[in-house]
Amino acid sequence: MPLTDEEIELINEFSQGLASEKLTKKFMSKYNSNKEFRDEAKLRLSVIAIMRAEEHNNRISEMRAIYKSTKVRKSARRYYWIAASLLLVICSILLIKSINRPHEKLFNAYYKPYPGEVIERGHSQKLISKVLQDYIKGDYEAVVFELSSRSNLSDSLYFYLANSYLNLGKYSKAKSSFKQIGKGSTYHISSQWYIALIYLHENQLDSCEIVLKKYSDTPSVYQHKMRSLLTDLNQH
Repeated sequence: MPLTDEEIELINEFSQGLASEKLTKKFMSKYNSNKEFRDEAKLRLSVIAIMRAEEHNNRISEMRAIYKSTKVRKSARRYYWIAASLLLVICSILLIKSINRPHEKLFNAYYKPYPGEVIERGHSQKLISKVLQDYIKGDYEAVVFELSSRSNLSDSLYFYLANSYLNLGKYSKAKSSFKQIGKGSTYHISSQWYIALIYLHENQLDSCEIVLKKYSDTPSVYQHKMRSLLTDLNQH
């Protein structure tokens, strides 16, 4: 059965990275539950990847025309085109591989950076103020510099350190810092949510599901998201 215009538009937005969280969930639901949609989506996404690769090829052709008009040595020209060809191959491979990474799409749909809020007392007010200011303005490197060398941090400061690592794309260090937060902490369930997302980003879906199942029945601001992500994983 041919795809509807709405489904074609959904695939186009998804492939271009323009899909909202709601549309991404809709795409994943159809992709996982409808074989005809999945086969057609893979075909269309592959065509899009090839078209993008062709665009790269056209740009290289334009560069070639410009390049020929300049006086350069033949050896330099040969090395230039070897590098350009390799770049085209790498771009094509990356585009095609990105089609088969639904876990990354899910991560991008669910992950939202943690906003700054007041930290409980227990450390010097100067340290707390600096960490909050740096975090809120997005200077995550400064937060890491300030906290990573300290010991006996409070749960809240470990939480900000972990989120700073996460925002910097240092997933392993973020996970280690989140795990420093104890079960009795007000930040514990929040930290488990982000640990689950890190497992998702790393494509460790079983570990992600274990964390979500453990805490999805516990009332929290993340309970609905945990249950929703569990549903999406079960459809994967």
